[in-house]
Amino acid sequence: MALRRRKRRNWRQIAVNAAAALIAIGLALPFVIPLKPWFPNLEAQLSAAVGEPVRFNSLRAGLLPRPHLEADSITIGRSGEITVAHARLYPELPTLREPTQFFKSIEADDVSASRNAVLQFLGEHSREGGLQAIRLGHIRATHVKLGVFDGKLGDLELDATVDRDNQLLNLVLAGSDQRSRLEVTPANGTTQVTFSAQDWKPLAGPQIPFERVFLQGVLTRDALAVSEFTAGVYGGDIRGGMEINWANGWSVTGRARVTRLNLYPMMQVLQTDLPVHGTFESELRFTGAAASPGQLLDSMKFDGKFNIVNGVLDEIDFSRVIQGAGRNGVRGGQTQFDQFSGSLQTGNGYRFSGLRLTHGMLAVTGAINVAPGEQLSGSMNVELKSTVGILGSAVQMGGALGEPVLMPSAR
Repeated sequence: MALRRRKRRNWRQIAVNAAAALIAIGLALPFVIPLKPWFPNLEAQLSAAVGEPVRFNSLRAGLLPRPHLEADSITIGRSGEITVAHARLYPELPTLREPTQFFKSIEADDVSASRNAVLQFLGEHSREGGLQAIRLGHIRATHVKLGVFDGKLGDLELDATVDRDNQLLNLVLAGSDQRSRLEVTPANGTTQVTFSAQDWKPLAGPQIPFERVFLQGVLTRDALAVSEFTAGVYGGDIRGGMEINWANGWSVTGRARVTRLNLYPMMQVLQTDLPVHGTFESELRFTGAAASPGQLLDSMKFDGKFNIVNGVLDEIDFSRVIQGAGRNGVRGGQTQFDQFSGSLQTGNGYRFSGLRLTHGMLAVTGAINVAPGEQLSGSMNVELKSTVGILGSAVQMGGALGEPVLMPSAR
């Protein structure tokens, strides 16, 4: 029987494989043993990178899908203004033994930030000059909740990129339904802000269903100056600009031009008893001040001119006054109009002045006040042209906004 020759070992290949295994073990070792000895200064280094104190309860590691650190119960800020339930940090492994360690990406989940934290993050941080001991690259977070608009701004996705000095280059906040998007970009000592949305409702105030919204402006620590604002709602278009300030409470000033707005559904959402339908156009100035953003809309005052075409006044029939009002005045009915225009001022009720309504042979002019309790007062001149001349009557308006009463003026 022939003896089988033993296969010679390839010692060179074995040595190469062993060296590769030792290198892999050396790189992976921090991820399979207790991590505190390997990262004793991680909290302090992250604090320097972020510009605020960083604390976490636990730190562990994983190798899949690629080597990473995992931290739980993270707080950022002196009073824990930002909390993160869970985060993964993906380092560039060769940099772990270098003076500056680079985390190519960070993934966070279940993030909450107070209003002060949001403003601080968007403002200036007191970081040390030069390159930090830790460099942050790309940051992504899910289920983000921000403590603004009375805490209603939540379930967002965040995507941010920072530079070599850990200064923000770009930040995007998008709704989980992808119908809204906020982009923040620091530039030349200011912060540029762009917001866009489709099929969107405001987070505070009346739930007006905007078909589209676009906003562009400049953000500082205490204010947002909006240079361009456009919105589509109820078939109409709104364009303007504003400044929102929160240095001492909340305040807003601005201007708006409204065109082609279908007024009736807007009145329903605003839950007002103003008995007017039609296609609305206006140029308005507005101001407001409140303790919180959720109260800001209710505090706003408007001043400007308006024009409504092809509409109806409910519960008001001017033509019946000319025919005879009787002792109890005229209640109910409708007045159709081709055009209804005037000036509007709000604040401590409504004041409509310089009013002019026309429909065929009917013309009405005058002024109306609506008190805070929705009580009406005002005087109108009603004229109706006919084949025999012009019939006219001076009319006093009273009653409530939902139930107006027209009375002939005393002669």
